[in-house]
Amino acid sequence: MSSRAGPSRALAGRPATVTLGVASALVLAAYLAGPAPLRAAMLLVSSTVAILALGAGVRLNRLTDRRPWTLAAVGLALLTVVNAWWYLSDRVSGWSTGGLTDLLQIAGYLAMLSAILLVVVRHAPHDGGGVIDAAVVGVAVAAPLWEFVMRPRLLAAGHSTV
Repeated sequence: MSSRAGPSRALAGRPATVTLGVASALVLAAYLAGPAPLRAAMLLVSSTVAILALGAGVRLNRLTDRRPWTLAAVGLALLTVVNAWWYLSDRVSGWSTGGLTDLLQIAGYLAMLSAILLVVVRHAPHDGGGVIDAAVVGVAVAAPLWEFVMRPRLLAAGHSTV
């Protein structure tokens, strides 16, 4: 008979992991199968849930340095606002994009980049080779993804890729 009380540490996160997996599969299915308004709603819901999850993770794990996670949440919140604005501008006549939405989008990406840099700089002195490897893998994955997935879709929709 075990002297430990409660579930083992290995099983403690399993219900949350299963719930996250099922919810992700449902959101993905709704996004892929649904009409444009449903896809936009799924994008906004998933972004909002991610912001809430970042906040909950910081609180639950009692992190001492919250800056990277706060910056990531702020960046994601700004990008979510921009996505909502773009969706509404397509649906409501008289709404325009550009100007403020461009500034919010730039600020969102800068906040995300700052969060990434804070994490990388923390680990770089201990694993410089790992940081370089991660950068190379990131570029190796991003380049074909852009060229064969994103760019053709943008061109087919009539958008400039410059």
